[in-house]
Amino acid sequence: MWETEGTEKAEHNRLRVLLSDLRSTLKKIGMEEALIREHRKLAVRTDMIDCDYYRMLEGDMDALNAYHGEYMKEYSWAEITNARLEFQSKNNE
Repeated sequence: MWETEGTEKAEHNRLRVLLSDLRSTLKKIGMEEALIREHRKLAVRTDMIDCDYYRMLEGDMDALNAYHGEYMKEYSWAEITNARLEFQSKNNE
């Protein structure tokens, strides 16, 4: 998930801390149901979250037109999605 390498134990701890922070933040805003945790798997209930990326996937023209090439540029694993969004954005101009 992250570009930097670390020991498995360090990465596990990093993820554990981030998940704890996420759960705490979601609880504070009354959105703890947005996070689904089952059998060592984690998911997000996208229907509970307002996100420009999700709106782009649904074909929302305002979200597509607002895209300016800034989708998780710091992560190499996001390059394909960024390219697809760039293509969709240019085809909607």
